[in-house]
Amino acid sequence: MTTAERYRQKQLEVTLSSGDKIRVRPLNKTDFLFLGDVPNVIGSGEADQILRRRNPGDTRRLIEGNLAFFERLVTCALTRCVTTPGFKVVDKPVVECGPDELALDEVSQPDQTAIATVVLKASGLIGREVACEAKTFPQEQTTPSLPGHDGSALRDPPPPTP
Repeated sequence: MTTAERYRQKQLEVTLSSGDKIRVRPLNKTDFLFLGDVPNVIGSGEADQILRRRNPGDTRRLIEGNLAFFERLVTCALTRCVTTPGFKVVDKPVVECGPDELALDEVSQPDQTAIATVVLKASGLIGREVACEAKTFPQEQTTPSLPGHDGSALRDPPPPTP
């Protein structure tokens, strides 16, 4: 039987710029509810294709076109996916933070990047091969005199080849 502590030990470790290590978990379904609307570009694999091409102009357009979503995604990774006790990143002003809380503004940019990268990779959102990459179902071969499987009318025969 798996105990909660053993389950937590399977989570991913991130080394911060200070050398300290923290644990994180991948995004889960409740995190996506927190994120709200997810742009089609993410689910379709288009974002992964753009990022793999490493064209700065394409990447900039992708991020600028979906900036609000990417900001929510990184904030979610930082505030919801860090699981180390005593290290809680919160989205509120520093003066409102408790003794075990760090405001987003207090976490250095390299540490934010390290945490977000591990969480997003573990969640399958970056650094993966896209299964749907340029794959489509083959065109159905039908006899022109038979109705289509969708109940549509008879199809016209193809034009003769010269």
